[in-house]
Amino acid sequence: MYEHQFLKSLCLTIVIETPILFIIIRYFFALSRAAVSNRLILFSGVISSGFTLPYLWFVLPAFIGNHRLYVVVGELSVTLVEMIIFRFVLELNLRRCCILSVISNLCSYLFGAVLFGF
Repeated sequence: MYEHQFLKSLCLTIVIETPILFIIIRYFFALSRAAVSNRLILFSGVISSGFTLPYLWFVLPAFIGNHRLYVVVGELSVTLVEMIIFRFVLELNLRRCCILSVISNLCSYLFGAVLFGF
């Protein structure tokens, strides 16, 4: 069922993207726990996927029939919304939020594409 695939994809997205957020924030940005807590990183990883994936799976397909256009518009939309979520939850500048969103979404998209086929 489509709904079961969605739930699997949601869990997989959270499992992929949240550790990426931790890695980028702690090692690439070198921000301490005092600057950004582990709870905020975890919360932002779960909430960003929880807010964007249902839109991508259930709302956008009703408006865009072309698969390639759907992927482009969907991933760009998700990236922008997640940037905004990261900006408000993590209180990072837009450049860092963009880096977080682009890298985490690219990784989860590529992992999903390889796992489920292009």
